[in-house]
Amino acid sequence: MLEYLFKPMPDGYLSSRWDNTTALIHVSFFFTVTLPLLWISVNIDELSRVAMLYLMMGVWGEIIAITERLSPEKIPWSYLAVRREKFLYQTLSGIALGIAVTFIGADISSFVPFTIASATQASNLLKIYLWAYGFMAVEESLFSQWLAATLCEKTGLIPGATITALVFSVFHWSLYGWNTQILISLFVFRFLGSIANAAYRSMVPSATAHVIINLLALKALGVL
Repeated sequence: MLEYLFKPMPDGYLSSRWDNTTALIHVSFFFTVTLPLLWISVNIDELSRVAMLYLMMGVWGEIIAITERLSPEKIPWSYLAVRREKFLYQTLSGIALGIAVTFIGADISSFVPFTIASATQASNLLKIYLWAYGFMAVEESLFSQWLAATLCEKTGLIPGATITALVFSVFHWSLYGWNTQILISLFVFRFLGSIANAAYRSMVPSATAHVIINLLALKALGVL
């Protein structure tokens, strides 16, 4: 991996093979993310706009994944999935990253966007679902599995992780506003998460860290 810090990786280096685990993830994504976000966007006015945005992002992520799987030689992007090798180390690295990032942000409860935290029509259980799983899964699909994998493979590990972290931070700033300290935390999380993912050639490290960060934020907010 060190030889690819600043130079492109071989084509397909970060693309995961399509096995039963990968297929199960995509099927479960439809039932546990796509359909619930569609329901929320229709039935909960306070969250309809943000839920619809994440729904469209999720559908786009699935289209990217399926087209890459149908013709991996012709499609110019990469798509990272889950590798079972060293799964425990992947998970532990994600937990360590998630805990470390929470110490960078001042008030961890402010990681939960006001849009979700102030939604009176949404139960605590629904808020936990959205922030700890639904939105997280969509973001990992686009930023980890597609954008970071493609950029790291095409430009090198450091440039790819840096660009992905910048895009990730700008996306959250445009959507939620958030202060500088939180945006720095988001940048560090996505940068290190992209590197860890590339090292293991799996999305598990950043996804695990993402869940840890969001759960700790919900707990600090008093939702969990």
